[in-house]
Amino acid sequence: MPPTPSPPPPPPALRLLKTTLRKRVTAALRTVPPPVLAAESAAVTSALLAHPAYVAASSVAVYASMPAVELDTGPLVAAAAEAGKRIFFPRVLPAATVSPRGTRIGGGCGSDGDAGSVGAAVASAPLPDNAMAFFPCTGGLAELNTWDLDRWGIRQPPIRGDPAGVRGADLDLVVVPGVAFDAAGRRLGHGKGYYDTWLAGVAADVRRDASGRRRMPVLIGLALSVQMVDEVPVDELDVRMDDVLCVATLGEATS
Repeated sequence: MPPTPSPPPPPPALRLLKTTLRKRVTAALRTVPPPVLAAESAAVTSALLAHPAYVAASSVAVYASMPAVELDTGPLVAAAAEAGKRIFFPRVLPAATVSPRGTRIGGGCGSDGDAGSVGAAVASAPLPDNAMAFFPCTGGLAELNTWDLDRWGIRQPPIRGDPAGVRGADLDLVVVPGVAFDAAGRRLGHGKGYYDTWLAGVAADVRRDASGRRRMPVLIGLALSVQMVDEVPVDELDVRMDDVLCVATLGEATS
């Protein structure tokens, strides 16, 4: 069977909207004073720790924060480790490494974010040169602080166990980073497509499970107040969050 053609790229107007918003919010993030970033990070972390999806989760995927320009996930990692939850972090790998697990399939889900929408987009989405996989962190913050830095200066976990990482459908909750979010759960990433691609692979894994026991993890975005916008421009491959948490404890200082 010949390969399915890749879909056309987003219309130029949509790409321009995304690029413009990404630049605007990124610039605003660089102006957030460290005390405000710390206060909002702590408040958002408290909100997540009280969230029903977190309370019920036994396995949580989280990201290591980019220094000084991203909500600090350190307190979340510490709390999750203390609570005995299994914690996983992302690492970018060659796509061929993770393809046996279905995580290289590409694309994302439709605007409603369900597995069926993802599956519909998966078949025709382009394949990236690299893909993302999640690996365990068993030692909490103490372990995380010993990891190597990737090319963006972010801590990355060592490859442990299965070189393709944990099955996404075995995770209960995924805390998703982003540049901007809106109240409807729409998310603007950094433009690399790693999370949308990974989530499409997870959805395909769920669809292939004849037992029906596998399911999509709950997706929660964490945002500083400057990252919340009226509307994030999206296309049919962008994944929508199940919830977005933003506690603007010092909103006047960040507006």
